[in-house]
Amino acid sequence: WHTALTDINKDPKRIHASVPKIAYFFPHPTLFMRGESLERRQRYLWNWLVAQAGWIMRLTASDASPVIPCLWRDYLNTIPNHISISFSGNQICEAADIFGLEFVKIQHDVPSHVQFHDITIGLADLATIDLATKGKILWDLYEHNFRFKLVALDRLLVPALWSNVESERLDQIHQIFLGDSELTMFAEPFPVKDQGLASLEPQTKLEYVERFQMLLASWPGFPPDLGTSLPSSASPVCVWAVEKRLALFYVQSFFDNFGHLPIILHLIPKNPRSIYSLGDNCLIPSSSALSSASSSALPPHPPQA
Repeated sequence: WHTALTDINKDPKRIHASVPKIAYFFPHPTLFMRGESLERRQRYLWNWLVAQAGWIMRLTASDASPVIPCLWRDYLNTIPNHISISFSGNQICEAADIFGLEFVKIQHDVPSHVQFHDITIGLADLATIDLATKGKILWDLYEHNFRFKLVALDRLLVPALWSNVESERLDQIHQIFLGDSELTMFAEPFPVKDQGLASLEPQTKLEYVERFQMLLASWPGFPPDLGTSLPSSASPVCVWAVEKRLALFYVQSFFDNFGHLPIILHLIPKNPRSIYSLGDNCLIPSSSALSSASSSALPPHPPQA
């Protein structure tokens, strides 16, 4: 997957006309890594942890639209209990229209604890949250963004498959991810190992690569030679090779239709200190820390592609 980001053709002439603005269904993880100060990054994380349950409910209960980065930044930077001071009446209404009333409500009705998967986090102790949990929060944002953008691209490329039997197409996408047949993972325990398409176990990997292959086969421009099903006896090298080509096709299709690179699959961080450059005295690394870090400081991409 990481290789796909570097191998695609980034010629601007490939980008289709009338591409939508860059927007995300979940905050981009780099927002929490490149905040201007520790205080601001802390505020981003605080607001996100409090708002995530309401936002996920809004996504699953309605056809909510993705949010442009500057709006994510503005509203996650809201000082708790000061929304009426920080924003005008029109801005509050705009926030409610985009994020739902739940987002505005949490600024006045602050809980003492929040639930992140099966992890209970005390908001008063957020400054001392352990490194492993920080890494899990970032991975969760990468994963959810990947899932929802995959759906958005599929709707754009094959709208006819969504017109009458939407649930069947969505179910097909659900099959790519291990879980409770939902795009969101909020109610599930945090996974203890990489699963589904990101699995590192050869036999499991083969099954989910085949499902991904079947999904992409209906997209315009799908390579004909990729349409052959993988035999159950396929070697891990063969499975990795097919996934690599599928990843390249997905990333190229995304770039051509949205005009920017997608958020891709990431492995669950095993060592958040080295992966995210998380030090003892910072919530998420600042931009200066990132600029001096090597590529190993970025969240890991599945090595097979």
